[in-house]
Amino acid sequence: MRACALLWFAAAVFGVFMAADAVNFALIATYAVIGMGVPARVLRGSVVTTLALQFATSLLTAGVAVAFAFAFGHLGIASVGLAAVIF
Repeated sequence: MRACALLWFAAAVFGVFMAADAVNFALIATYAVIGMGVPARVLRGSVVTTLALQFATSLLTAGVAVAFAFAFGHLGIASVGLAAVIF
């Protein structure tokens, strides 16, 4: 049961990260198209270029979040201090 909960947590972190990235790009692209007159096809090319990097970053973020959630479950509040020392 515990591993299943961690997988759901990782999926949630991944989904929220990708959704936030999509909203961020949409806001910037809307301003660029409306405010600056940049063609939409130029922006489409830039999002396709960065999509693989954003996917990898979201997987890494989900993995780190699960690792710290696992550590917090076993070490308790000491894991917060461990994270402060690591980062």
